Amino acid sequence: MLFLQFEIGEDRYLIAATDVVEVVPPARLKKIPNTPSYVAGLLNYRGEAIPVVDLCYLMTGQVCKHKLSSRIAVVTYRRSGKQKVSIGLLIEHMTETAVWDESDFSDSGVKMKENGYFGDVVIANKGTI
Repeated sequence: MLFLQFEIGEDRYLIAATDVVEVVPPARLKKIPNTPSYVAGLLNYRGEAIPVVDLCYLMTGQVCKHKLSSRIAVVTYRRSGKQKVSIGLLIEHMTETAVWDESDFSDSGVKMKENGYFGDVVIANKGTI
């Protein structure tokens, strides 16, 4: 299975490529008043306004820096079992893809409402992803 690999701080993470619609360079975002701090703004994505979440801020409390490796991954998910919706994920260091088999992953043992984005892990030669 193909994944997009990215880093936040010293840690590596994966997003299944099947969930990714497109990866785009950072763009000008429309700020949204009174939203949580991790909401970077709205992206005009092919004529549709989609919210963009700053993953660095969500996970570390520090905003993503604009680097050459910074990207917005447009992903889809099902909202409470309803229709699919798109959001953007602002990620600071997205430069690689990785291939892993589903059997390579194991349960992390960590399940909390506050980190619902955190799923199974895979042990790699450079550490846990």
